[in-house]
Amino acid sequence: MLSHLAGASVRGDLRELGVLRGRVAELQGELARCRSIHHRRIKEEKRKIHALQARLARARNVVRDLEEARSRLQALERAPLAKQVGQLSERLAAGLARAEQAEAAAAEWKRLALRTEDRGMRLECELTKARQERDALEQSLARLLAGDYPVPCMAAGDGGCPHLDLCGRCILYVGGRQAQCAHFRALVERLNGEFIHHDGGREDGRLRLGAVLPRADAVLCPMDCISHDAMSRVKRFCERHAKRLVLLPRASLSAFARGLQEVAA
Repeated sequence: MLSHLAGASVRGDLRELGVLRGRVAELQGELARCRSIHHRRIKEEKRKIHALQARLARARNVVRDLEEARSRLQALERAPLAKQVGQLSERLAAGLARAEQAEAAAAEWKRLALRTEDRGMRLECELTKARQERDALEQSLARLLAGDYPVPCMAAGDGGCPHLDLCGRCILYVGGRQAQCAHFRALVERLNGEFIHHDGGREDGRLRLGAVLPRADAVLCPMDCISHDAMSRVKRFCERHAKRLVLLPRASLSAFARGLQEVAA
């Protein structure tokens, strides 16, 4: 019976691993596209900035020349030159307006370049997290397939476990999806731990959350599938009682396996 359960769990894990690998490939493709777009836009923006800077330099030269001409004309008192002075003043104002427009355009291109660079960095961070989750799931699956899970821990949580072993710790999972919990429970129990689930406020109420929190040695919460009230209560309780709290980026088996590695480390 246990072999059938283990086989079913492995097949489910392998399916999710395939989905995650596909997601990683998608993220890598999207990152590559973003990098290509980013580099192309940076080149275009640099070229435009150089052109604007050249125009700005020319405008400043014009402004300098006009200011010198205006200074000389103001020194003259003859009436026929008054009209020319007015014309030069108008040209000076137009040159200053063009210079201000060029400076504003250059600043806008610089802001666009910074936003593009920030988006590329965020995508790289998401890709790194996805790879870490994939690696954690692959390690868990490898142990499951090889039957390499620890016997009941004899180190009593003193840091002497040579394997990935929860050493009898009680893991509370708050939030997530009910359908995934059977896989999470099987993984925790195979890692020599105890699993408790609270759905984060869908059906389980505040009273049950207050009852299960003291039993937990560590709390795992998926940030994309938990109520705001439950998250706030968990954070306050863990801070007050020095409980280990691991925030997972999403409700998935790979993220859960990564969180267990942090707890067991």
